[in-house]
Amino acid sequence: MSETIRDVTEALFNDMMKRTDKVVVVEFWSPGCSVCQMMAPTYEQVAEEMQAEAQFVRVNTDANTQMAVRSGVTGTPTFMIFCKEGKVGEIIGLTSATMLRNTIRDLIKYQVGCPRTKMNYEMDGYG
Repeated sequence: MSETIRDVTEALFNDMMKRTDKVVVVEFWSPGCSVCQMMAPTYEQVAEEMQAEAQFVRVNTDANTQMAVRSGVTGTPTFMIFCKEGKVGEIIGLTSATMLRNTIRDLIKYQVGCPRTKMNYEMDGYG
């Protein structure tokens, strides 16, 4: 595993969120998930490239079931992006490094000061 990605429990995650001014990217994964295993090198690549801009962590959903349930994880892998203790973005399932990287960069770029409100991504134009 990459040295830029830290495995965390719910307590460590909550403590980290209180202490950081950076965006935090969380991969919720499961050891038995083949897609998670396929995504590991991609997540590590993006974490290496963006370590100055964001913090990257992993949460094992088998060992942290309650955290996964409270976070609304419905499948693995799920990538959630947090800022100031609130979730601002999410990608579920298999994705490319480009998609993950660009999503994180967009959320950093447009969340100046990381307000506590969630971004609204209405796709139907009626938002």
